[in-house]
Amino acid sequence: MHHEIGQTIEIPFLADQVEADSKDYTVEAIHKGGMGICLKVVNSASDNRYALKTVQRDFFDDNDIWRMFLEEMKTWITVSACNGVSEAFCLTRINEVPFVCARWMVGGDLRASADLITSQGFYVNALRIARTMEWVHVNHDIIHRDLKPENILLDEDGNAYVTDWGLARPIAKPDSPQTEKSRQPRLNLTEAGIFKGTISYASPEQILGQPDIDHRSDIYSFGCILYFLETGRPPFVASDAEAIATKHLFEEVPPLREYGRFNADKIIYRCLAKDRNDRFPNWNSLAEALVILANENGNRLEPFVPKLRYSIPKIGEDEFSNQLQTGKLKHSLGDKGIGILEEQDIMPFLKEAEILSGLGEWQKASDIYVH
Repeated sequence: MHHEIGQTIEIPFLADQVEADSKDYTVEAIHKGGMGICLKVVNSASDNRYALKTVQRDFFDDNDIWRMFLEEMKTWITVSACNGVSEAFCLTRINEVPFVCARWMVGGDLRASADLITSQGFYVNALRIARTMEWVHVNHDIIHRDLKPENILLDEDGNAYVTDWGLARPIAKPDSPQTEKSRQPRLNLTEAGIFKGTISYASPEQILGQPDIDHRSDIYSFGCILYFLETGRPPFVASDAEAIATKHLFEEVPPLREYGRFNADKIIYRCLAKDRNDRFPNWNSLAEALVILANENGNRLEPFVPKLRYSIPKIGEDEFSNQLQTGKLKHSLGDKGIGILEEQDIMPFLKEAEILSGLGEWQKASDIYVH
C-alpha cells in the first residue's frame, strides 16, 4: 500500500458515517511520525477534511507494533465518546489495512499555536483538558502517559481536544504483583525502547519506570504543558534525554515570576511536585483551582462539563456478556423464551462489534453477535 498527494481513495464506510454525498476522498497531505502515518483527506462533494491514521508500511510485519496500534484504536474510540477528546468517527479498511478515521483539526496542535494563546484561552483550555482527563479517569480508569503540547489539538474556534492515546493504559491495581526488580528505582533511559513517553513532559515516577503510576503522573505532564504555555519552553531543558530526566528527578522547577505570561505559577508548581502525594490529588481539585485562579486574574470561566457524543462500552472487554450475566443489561423474555433487548441498549454493543470487525478481531465481534 502506497499513498501519494493527489491520490483519490474510495472510503464508503466513512462517507456513510458522516453523511457525505461522495465516497471519494483526495489525499491533501501525508504526515509521518514515529511508527504511524496520517493522511489528510478531503471529501470531493462536501469539502470536509478528515485524518486517516495507520501504521507506516515499514512496520507492517512487526506484530508488536500492530498490537500497540490496535490497542490505541480501541482506547481512542472508547474515550472519543467524550467531547473533550479529538473525535474518531470510525474504523475502516483500505486495501485490507485498518485505518482510524478522525476529524481533521484545523487549529493544529498546541505547540504551533502557543504564541497566539490569550490569558482567557489559556484558562479556558486548561479547564477543558483537566475536565476531559477527569472524565477519562473516572469513567475508564485510564491514564494517558504522553500528555504534551503536540497531543492537544485545536478546532477552528481554538478549543482544545486531547489526542494520541498510543501509550494510554488502565491504571495498575494496588494488588498487582511486583517483582523485587520492579520495586527498585532506576533511570530507565539507558536501554533503547524501554522508556515510553516524551522526556520533557514525563513525571519522575514515569522516568523511574515505577509500575504503579496513576493519574497524578498525567497531572505532572499537564503541569509541564502549562509551564510551556507560560514561558515558551518546558520546565527542564538540557542537551540530552538523560540530563533532562535528572532535572525532573532532582532539580527545583525554574521560577515563573520572571517570565510567566498568565500568572498560573501556584497551580503549576503544585502539579510539578516531585512527590506525587504533594500534587493535586485528582483532576477535579485541579479544575476547581483553575477556576478560582482564573477569576483572580480577571478571566471569567464558563464551567466545562464533558458531554457524550455516543454511548459505547470499553472496546474488547466483553462487557456485553458480563452485563447479560450479571443482570445489568435489562431484557425481557419473548413467547419462545428468547431474550428481548431495547434497541437503545443494544446499539452501543453493535457499534463495538463493528469496530472489532474493523480491527480484524473477528471472534470477539462474533461473540457479541451470537449473544
